[in-house]
Amino acid sequence: NQITVEYRFYGQSRPEKIPWEFLTNDQAIEDLHRITTTLKQMYKGPWVASGVSKGGETTIIYKHHYPNDCDVHIPYVAPIILDREDPRTDVHIKTTGSDSCREALYSFQRRCLEERDSMLHYLNAWAVEDKHDFTLASPEEALEYGVLEFTFSFWQWGASCSEIPGSNAPVKEHFDYVNDVVGFDFYDDATFERLYPSYYQHELELGYYGFPTGHLDDLLMAVKDPDNMFFAPRDQTIEYKVDYMQPILEYVEGHGDQMIYIYGEWDTWYACAVNPTPMVDHLKLVLPQGSHSTRLIDFPQDQQQQVYDKLKAWLDVDITPLAN
Repeated sequence: NQITVEYRFYGQSRPEKIPWEFLTNDQAIEDLHRITTTLKQMYKGPWVASGVSKGGETTIIYKHHYPNDCDVHIPYVAPIILDREDPRTDVHIKTTGSDSCREALYSFQRRCLEERDSMLHYLNAWAVEDKHDFTLASPEEALEYGVLEFTFSFWQWGASCSEIPGSNAPVKEHFDYVNDVVGFDFYDDATFERLYPSYYQHELELGYYGFPTGHLDDLLMAVKDPDNMFFAPRDQTIEYKVDYMQPILEYVEGHGDQMIYIYGEWDTWYACAVNPTPMVDHLKLVLPQGSHSTRLIDFPQDQQQQVYDKLKAWLDVDITPLAN
């Protein structure tokens, strides 16, 4: 059996007006605890908790709060972020891949802003054609945030250095590539509204990332001080709880037995990966040059087998392998 739980105030579980004071990780974990406790009365076998990305973070926090609710926890590509703008993601962006690839990325970003007028022309035309509204972020802000976001998303989603448009490529090709890697719809009104709960939680407890700007400062006009707080609900005063995530990280790294971590090496969020001590009974798989899309099926069969062996030992049940 598989039970999928929608996080409070996301998707179909979102009320017309969100009571923000009740959107905390502790409240959400209590939801999971009540659901699990109730359903365990019917389902008597072993339990496994899993989630992807932010859902993986929730899986880790759930393990910290209620370590015995489930027998095994499997977070996928889940960061544990330790600051409102965790500097480890900046280091990742500045060190991942080859020197020539990173230089091509930085040069590409600069060209996108140097060709601002043409880029805005294509952005506005695309917005009209695909029916995107830009009032919460202006087209100018959307353009600059998209370019600022580009290096983070490039490594996060496993884009290819060989596909970066060169200096002689048309501006339209530059626009299309940013739109493919980042997606300017990320900054339209509909996405703003949809992602308010996520940004609220990142700015309140989970932490997030900043934007490396040193190579772009002279070209920024609309976004002088880039900050992900820009995307959080603007009618709320949010004060980051700097001490919330550290105890969770310390617990799972020192005591988080029977956990399986799946990561992609080049995913920007891998900079904030969990690193359990050798004494902890866990398994951590890192896919070389893998992205945020990394899943178990992406690994060689011998590493997949490590997961099955751990699950069989921990759960005392037969495990059916994935169909490769």
